[in-house]
Amino acid sequence: MFKILESIPKALAWLQIAAAPLVIGGIAGFFIYAYRTDTVGLIVAILTTFVGLVLGILWANSVAKKRGVVEQMARIIANPELDSQEGLHS
Repeated sequence: MFKILESIPKALAWLQIAAAPLVIGGIAGFFIYAYRTDTVGLIVAILTTFVGLVLGILWANSVAKKRGVVEQMARIIANPELDSQEGLHS
């Protein structure tokens, strides 16, 4: 039971890391298809989005092997500027 609960944050952090290149590839694919709305444009847009997905998977696996995805997301989310200004707004 606890192994499942431990894997949920890891899976969510992995998905967050993998989603960034996927979204970038999807946006690029959207603009490619908006520029060229024929079959070739659609194929190139789908390939661009697929490349974003593959790069996201590779990047998330690389981060998981080096540091761990939860630790990486914790470093990104932590904001030391906000920690030092806590006393100013109270």
